[in-house]
Amino acid sequence: MNVNVMNNEKVKLQGTAYYTDCYKWWDLNHCKSAFESFEYAQAVSSKFSRMPFWGEMACVDLKSHKTFDEYFSSLSKNVKRDILESRSKHLFEEFNINDFVYDFSEINHTQNKKKGSINKWYLQDPKNFLGCNYGLHEWEDENHYSKWFGVFKYMKHYKQGELTTNKKLLAYCKLCVDGEMACISLIWGHADYMKDGVIFNLIASVVESSFALDKVKCVLYYAISGKNSWKKRLGFKRESISIQGT
Repeated sequence: MNVNVMNNEKVKLQGTAYYTDCYKWWDLNHCKSAFESFEYAQAVSSKFSRMPFWGEMACVDLKSHKTFDEYFSSLSKNVKRDILESRSKHLFEEFNINDFVYDFSEINHTQNKKKGSINKWYLQDPKNFLGCNYGLHEWEDENHYSKWFGVFKYMKHYKQGELTTNKKLLAYCKLCVDGEMACISLIWGHADYMKDGVIFNLIASVVESSFALDKVKCVLYYAISGKNSWKKRLGFKRESISIQGT
């Protein structure tokens, strides 16, 4: 698949950089020095398309499905059941991560407890995550931007610090849009709610939202292998990607 990222000197591509180091290029505000570095320029150069993992991406081809209903119909009965059950109990919304940094941190810590050890980057003081990009950044435009999406549980009077949100974040992901491609970047779900299908709900809903994004023709989620059979269950297929417009 040929993907045009529509690069220009005024923007900073996020999806392509993210896949070289997800912690260094996760947010335009927090990672200003990284985005201004020579290393970043190398990451989004034409050489990027020849990196070992690039070219064998986990991909949902939006053009081949045409509509979300067609995509959803292609999923297995059990996956559709899990998604629908989660949707019946939970909310899916775009959100401002700055309003949910405490839940963001809690999700990460539950995964650390479950797995025994995860990257310490995720385990920072929640306040260190404040100031994330929300809305168009000065390095973004109508073809290059990011969105935070989440699955929530309604909880009346629930708070994030002093902020009353009335809902608890159960799963999150950041979607980085560069021209014709949308890349799922940071993503995780609360370990205590994984059995409720929150991740399947989140990913399917992100795919649904991507159908409405102008110009986007594919959703990418890193690589795919035998260990990622759950990605295949969600309709991701191994796709050779050729990046143009860098």
